[in-house]
Amino acid sequence: METAAELTILGTYRETLPCAITACEGRDVRLRLGRRVPPGSAVRIALPDTLLLGEVVACAGSRGAFDVTLEVEQVLRHTAALAAMARRFLDDA
Repeated sequence: METAAELTILGTYRETLPCAITACEGRDVRLRLGRRVPPGSAVRIALPDTLLLGEVVACAGSRGAFDVTLEVEQVLRHTAALAAMARRFLDDA
């Protein structure tokens, strides 16, 4: 089962692309998207209420799309609750 997400290539020329998560195993996440992302690229994956930060370790073209493997370095969960807490904190300042 695929999960829709959004991949952002981090760096000087930041770009955001729709993607689908096709598999997760340990720290590896596999995605399918419409363009090549070079290995070594730092990326952010946005899911509802969760952010993943990682690095592309492989990218291969297949059937008009690209299969990308990431090694996840950080996971930030409950991002909606964190954003609400930050707003309250800043409003009190």
